[in-house]
Amino acid sequence: ALGRDVAWSTKIHRLSLGGLDYPLLVPALLTSYVGVPLILLGMVLCMGWRSAAAYLVGVLATLLSTSGIKRVTNRERPRVEHLGPRQVSIRGMETNKSFPSGDSAQACLFFGFVAAHTGNPWICFGLPAVMFARVYFGFHFIADTVFGAWVGFLILVSIALPAQLLLVA
Repeated sequence: ALGRDVAWSTKIHRLSLGGLDYPLLVPALLTSYVGVPLILLGMVLCMGWRSAAAYLVGVLATLLSTSGIKRVTNRERPRVEHLGPRQVSIRGMETNKSFPSGDSAQACLFFGFVAAHTGNPWICFGLPAVMFARVYFGFHFIADTVFGAWVGFLILVSIALPAQLLLVA
């Protein structure tokens, strides 16, 4: 299974999308350490501090979970030299291990939280964009992002949404 994961991921790693690299930066960085503080600020302003606090509990649980799993699995990230030409090189931003994708976990948490808050499930279509961008820019293999999203979903339904019910009620 890992061989197929690497083979399929390599096809994405070797893509070169030219000018589309620039708009792909948004999903690639949205739920990274760059984007999450901005998301939290937006939640405070748009949803109130109680919802933002519940989301923050989920963010911290996701960070702890994915960091712990990374230490156990110890999977190396894709090698930079295997990437196709990029208009923007951001792969060097990440130096920790690859599995699972913490950004995909955070993306599932974020899009699921906002979908539950707004009642709009269409917002969840942002998750595949984050997952694709993380693979495209060479941060992850496909399996890293799929498992990361699964971790994010588990934290969403077991921690973040229940925390919101407690804090907002």
